[in-house]
Amino acid sequence: MEAIEIARKLSGDGRVMPVEADERRFYRVWDGASSRVIKVDRSRRSHDRELAVIESLDGVLGIPFVLDTGQLDDWYWISFADPGAWNLSAMRNADVALRISRTLNQVRELPPNTFPQPVLTNALIQSEFTSVLRQLRPLRGRLRIQKTMMDQLLEVPAPSGSLPRPAHLGNKATQTFIDNSGNVTLMGWEDGGIAPPEWDFTQVLMGLEDGSRAGAVFAKASDIDPGPIEIHRWIIFHTVRELLTLANNYETATAAEYLVERMKRSLRVAVLDKKTA
Repeated sequence: MEAIEIARKLSGDGRVMPVEADERRFYRVWDGASSRVIKVDRSRRSHDRELAVIESLDGVLGIPFVLDTGQLDDWYWISFADPGAWNLSAMRNADVALRISRTLNQVRELPPNTFPQPVLTNALIQSEFTSVLRQLRPLRGRLRIQKTMMDQLLEVPAPSGSLPRPAHLGNKATQTFIDNSGNVTLMGWEDGGIAPPEWDFTQVLMGLEDGSRAGAVFAKASDIDPGPIEIHRWIIFHTVRELLTLANNYETATAAEYLVERMKRSLRVAVLDKKTA
């Protein structure tokens, strides 16, 4: 049974619509005039972890509200109160940026033992960076990454950050929901853990578009300033991870074009000061 069939079974009247285009895990379902968002997952571990993380965030603004949860066949599902019809890809503005920063700032100030493992230290991030670049190398043809660009990527120092704090670790534009009143809900907490705050900071900047007014508002409200070189090293790290997901899912090179272009822009900055890394 496919994920969308699980969502259809959970809908009141059979109406269902995917609301996360890249992974097809979130579905809006209707029961008459009311709607909910269903998240479907194959992994029991991921499902249980997300519920535990959300529970630990009680009282934090911008956290999804769980209505119900369960299992159908080999799928695990969570039913959420509908967080809104928009996502960050469609609504990038200063007010949304401020609301995202407010939520992440609250999360960052929680006690370090709020979330379960992992604790992502700079050493682990450096190891992960080396690993994802190694994995990307044999896939560059599928993604139409030129050899010269791959060689440049291998010269980029790993990103580094400040003291690890509670973090979302999954801030994709498609998982940031916005309702008609401008309220923001951050979904996708299954990866929540302890990491340098620069991880979340740069993921959100990517969604808001670094250099935009909304991005500038978010950066100021977040009170995090890794500097442009470090920001672009983080952007490369996140982008390589996204490209690997596309390649491993056998997506076409066309689907990766935007990511490759974004990485190319960041490369111009990320290698400027590699001797100081």
